[in-house]
Amino acid sequence: MPAPTLTKIETGRLRASPERQAAIAAALELDVDDLFVPLEAGPNAERNRSIADEYVAGAEVRELVGRYNLDRSVIKRILWAEGIKLRPKGADAEVIEKAVALYTTDGKPSGKTIATLLEVPRSNVFYWLRRRGVARRLSTWFHAVPERHWRWVLSVHEGREQRSCTISPKSKRRAKYALAGVLASPPGTRHGGKKKGYTDKHVTAARKLKKLEPNLGRERLARQLTRLGLPTTEKQARAILAELTG
Repeated sequence: MPAPTLTKIETGRLRASPERQAAIAAALELDVDDLFVPLEAGPNAERNRSIADEYVAGAEVRELVGRYNLDRSVIKRILWAEGIKLRPKGADAEVIEKAVALYTTDGKPSGKTIATLLEVPRSNVFYWLRRRGVARRLSTWFHAVPERHWRWVLSVHEGREQRSCTISPKSKRRAKYALAGVLASPPGTRHGGKKKGYTDKHVTAARKLKKLEPNLGRERLARQLTRLGLPTTEKQARAILAELTG
């Protein structure tokens, strides 16, 4: 038990629960009745005890606020003075642990799926995961497909414009050009920008060849890539080497 808590109990600013009283008396090897003198009941003692009993029975703080017409902070101070420990905010520990367990299963359900299953807001699920130190998975549906990403960016821009928010022309142009580049690129080719005539397979194979032969030039690289079934011109090989060297 922290020293400040003991000081508050000793000066009468905090009421110790019967369990705490017994623990303190046992540590000091004294009788509970000799150590703790019954405090004089205040004008709201009966009300405060009733609030504490109802909270222990399962009532929520928001229910007690409306029932006793008191502020939330006042209810919490009453419970604290009565020696009652507050339950986890927003949900009980069982719901939080269940959400964490579901998210870390082999099935890898999304936060939205867990929120629907537990009938809680999706933001709560991710808040609990963050508090438990569980890394949030990126959505493969969203991040693995560039077209979906840029369509989402454009929809966000359009939604903000409807809410009279200012979106810079540069941001809108960047999103539109990126989406146009994705749509114009055939499957398996590099996305966006001017077509370079080679794919990521060319770059990957060239990187492996470059590790085996650091002084590999564009002529020899073009020949070796062509032998591997990846037709490449010297101009394309020069561009690949420039990309590998940064």
